[in-house]
Amino acid sequence: MSPLAVSAEEIHPSLWRASQLARGRGRTVDTGYPALSSELPGGGWPLGGLVDLLVENSGIGEMRLLRPALSSIGERSIALVQPLHTPSAQGLQHIGMSPDRVLLVRSSTLTDTLWCVEQVLRAGCFGALAAFLESVGEEVQGIRELIEQYNASKASSLEQELFKQRARLVAAERTLQTRTTRVANESRRIATEKIDATLRRLEDIARAELEPRDSRIFPGYYAPVLIVENGERVIKPMRYQCRIAGKPASYDIKYPGTYNARRDSLSGFWKPCFGYTHGIMVVDVFYENVSRARMEGRQLAAGETDENVVLEFRPGNGQQMFVACLWSRWTASGEPDLLSFAAITDEPPPEIAAAGHDRCIIPIKPEHIDAWLNPDPNELAGQYAILDDRDRPYYEHKLAA
Repeated sequence: MSPLAVSAEEIHPSLWRASQLARGRGRTVDTGYPALSSELPGGGWPLGGLVDLLVENSGIGEMRLLRPALSSIGERSIALVQPLHTPSAQGLQHIGMSPDRVLLVRSSTLTDTLWCVEQVLRAGCFGALAAFLESVGEEVQGIRELIEQYNASKASSLEQELFKQRARLVAAERTLQTRTTRVANESRRIATEKIDATLRRLEDIARAELEPRDSRIFPGYYAPVLIVENGERVIKPMRYQCRIAGKPASYDIKYPGTYNARRDSLSGFWKPCFGYTHGIMVVDVFYENVSRARMEGRQLAAGETDENVVLEFRPGNGQQMFVACLWSRWTASGEPDLLSFAAITDEPPPEIAAAGHDRCIIPIKPEHIDAWLNPDPNELAGQYAILDDRDRPYYEHKLAA
């Protein structure tokens, strides 16, 4: 084999020989320890990257080591996922970390821990994340392989769709070179839109950087839901479309709107859940499809076709909303258990109705969280009272990006 004719860095900036120290080209933050910074690629901890601290025993000063870097994130919060020891408020203050800015996340399995890590990263609002993993062996490798298999399968399917739409576009343009037809024009428009959408989805599979839209959920997506289990608050990943226990899987198709639970149906369709399995989803914004004409407060002109637009609604006070939810654990022989949930909705406040939408989620007040998460099926009046005594911010809206 002939020797390498060029340096490793010329092949790729992040490539180096085993005889060299690692070198980085990305942004870093100073560790606060000159001797350590001088040994790290780029001269510090990488921003937007992974730092793996390998210690013989936990609790021997890991947070003190990170203190200088954590002090650089300003007023943004820090997430501690599954710390092996419960942090002391006084200890955090001693190293310059305000307990008010620290979010402590507990999970019961390594899979749940890794899922929580992903959700924190997707949220995009934390300045730093510290996850404490005792073991990242075969289970993590198995999860990684499943993700890679899914991505490969999805990419293959999208590439086939891309080929199909490009062929459709070529055929339409060939027709339009000889004569203009409505069918060919429509086919070209649809193919162009589908090509753009498919390319975006392929880019999403390949990219590692988070985008603001990654924190949005749609029916069928999984989201973190706060519930009480064995007397303790826990966060569970659940599908955003509730399949009530005991109902056939075909209900997902028969009742596609079960991602929302109407308040006036709680004692009817939702009776198996209301008063038994309550949850909370924490959100800071929600989106609704509305008619453009209704949004603009006008009637359609003769021959005009209405247009659907997506509006973003956000509390004017900037606070997060604790959205009241119902959830269920569905089981069936030979099938994996399914945790799924629905957000409770009610008649909209005036500003949402004026924007053209006829429903609204119900954010409950913080003082009602414990009572909501620990319902008594014999005291449903109290649960209705919680929904009626809801948090009531003024919702500002704009066209979604």
